[in-house]
Amino acid sequence: MTTDPNELAYPIHAELPQGASITSRGLTKREFFASQILAGLVSQGNPRNIEWLPGEAVKLADKLVDELNKD
Repeated sequence: MTTDPNELAYPIHAELPQGASITSRGLTKREFFASQILAGLVSQGNPRNIEWLPGEAVKLADKLVDELNKD
């Protein structure tokens, strides 16, 4: 099984009366992974320069997807 980073992390699909339906976009798996990683990095303390944290979180999220997709 592979992990598609652009797939929705928690999609919500609802059927409405009269045949209509709604799908909530939500976050992609990549966005969700990055947000969780960013929360972990921020929880480690209060660094003076936080400019690097979001970029690092995204890089780590991409590495996580790569690891999940290894055979």
